[in-house]
Amino acid sequence: MRRTAGGDVHPEGLVVPDPELIAAAPGTSGRRATHLRGDKLMAIRVVAGFGAARAVPGVLTLVRVPVWLLLYGPANYALYSLFWATALIGTSLTGGWLRQAILRHSGGTGPQYEDVAPRTRLLVEATALLAIVPLALLIGPDAGRPVDRAVLLVAAAASLVLTSGYSVAQTFLQRDGRSTRYAVAELVRVGGALVVSVILAVAGQFTSWALVLATAAGTAGALVIARSSDPAVGRARVPAAAVLAAHWRYGWPMSIWLTVSGGLIYLDRFVLTELYGLDRAGHYAAAADLGVRGMGMFVTPLVMFLHPAFMRRWNAGDELASLRTWRRATALLTAGTAVVAAVCFGCYLLFADQLIADPIAAGTFAVLLTGGSLWQLAQMVHKPLEAMDRTTTMLGLLIVSLSVTCLIDVALASALGELGVAVAFTVGASTYVALSAVVGRRAVRAHLANGSALR
Repeated sequence: MRRTAGGDVHPEGLVVPDPELIAAAPGTSGRRATHLRGDKLMAIRVVAGFGAARAVPGVLTLVRVPVWLLLYGPANYALYSLFWATALIGTSLTGGWLRQAILRHSGGTGPQYEDVAPRTRLLVEATALLAIVPLALLIGPDAGRPVDRAVLLVAAAASLVLTSGYSVAQTFLQRDGRSTRYAVAELVRVGGALVVSVILAVAGQFTSWALVLATAAGTAGALVIARSSDPAVGRARVPAAAVLAAHWRYGWPMSIWLTVSGGLIYLDRFVLTELYGLDRAGHYAAAADLGVRGMGMFVTPLVMFLHPAFMRRWNAGDELASLRTWRRATALLTAGTAVVAAVCFGCYLLFADQLIADPIAAGTFAVLLTGGSLWQLAQMVHKPLEAMDRTTTMLGLLIVSLSVTCLIDVALASALGELGVAVAFTVGASTYVALSAVVGRRAVRAHLANGSALR
C-alpha cells in the first residue's frame, strides 16, 4: 500500500479514504474540496459495500435458521451450533493472531504477510486442524452412529482448513477496502451452504454431519472468489521468520482474546446442552443466532471500515486525529446499535412464532439483544488499547468478563434456563465494555503524556 493525500491505495488502485480528511471536506474549497468529496463518496461506497457484505449474506443466514430447524430438527441444529462455536474458538486460537496482525500493520512500510512464500502461508493457516481435537471430544459423542461420527469429523476438518484460509483472505479484502469482492464471497459462502444443505436434505441425509459438510462447501466457493485477486501475486518474497515473528509478537494475545471472546459469546449453548439436552439448546441457539448474529450483520460494516483506517492514522503518528475519529465512530455506533436492537426486538415479537417452532420468551430475547449490542460496541471501545499494543491488557479484561459470565451461569442457569444464560452473556459483555472504557481512557492519557514529554 502507498500513501496519497486522501488515504491509502492498495495494489489495484482503490483508495481507502482517511476518515479525518473526509470529516474536513465541508470546510475546504476548490480542487482540494473536490478531491475530498471524491474521497467521501469512496468512503460511502466502501462502507456500503461492507454493509452489503454483511446485510445480504446476513439475511440469508437468518433465513437459514428456520429452514435448517424445519429440515434437520433442533437436535441437529444444536450440534451444528456447537460445531460452529467450537470451530470459531479453535480457529481464533490458531489463526486469530495472524488476522489481527495483518490489520494492525495496515499501511506499514515493512514486509507484509503476503510477502511470505505461499507454501509457508499454507502451513501456518493449516494449524486450524488442531481444533479437530476439541470438536471430537465435545460433539463427537452426540453425533450418532460411528459412521456418522467419522464423516462429521472429516467434514469438520475440511471446514476448519477452508475457514482458516478464507478468514485470512477476508482480512486482506477488509484491509484493502475490497468491499465488493468481500460481499460476493460472503454471498457464495452463506448461499452455497444453504443450497448444499437443501440438496442433502432432498437426498435424505438428515444427519449430524450434513450441515457441517454444507458449510465446508460454501466456504470452499467463497475462498476461490476471495483468493482470485490475491495481493501476494507478483510480490517479491521475503524470509518468513522475521515477518511471522513480528506478527506473532503483536498477535498472540489477540489470538487468545478472540478465543476467550468466543467462549463468552457461545458458552450459553454448551451450558444449555449439558443441562437440558440438544433439543432445548437448539431452539435457544436459533433465537440467539437471529439476535446476536443479526446485530452483527448491521453494525459490523462500520467497524470493518474504521478499524484499518484508525490503525493507519495511528501508525502514521497522528494519534490525536485518530482518537477523534474513534470517538465519533463510537458515538455513532452506540446510537446505531440501540436503533437496530429496537427494530430486531419488534420483528421478533411479530415473526418469532413463524420462524421458530418453539421460540424463547420475548424477555429472554431482549436480554440477548442487549448483550449482542454491547458486544458490538465493545469492538470499538477497546480500539485505543489495541492501537497502543496493549493486547495483554485487553486479554486480562476479557478473562475477567468471562469469569463473571461463568459465575452467573453457575448461579442462574439451572434455575432460570435460557434467561439465566442470556443474563450471564449480557453481564459479561457489559463488564468488558465498562472495563475497556475505564482502562483505555487512563492508558490513552498516559500514552499522550509520555509522547509530549519525549517531544
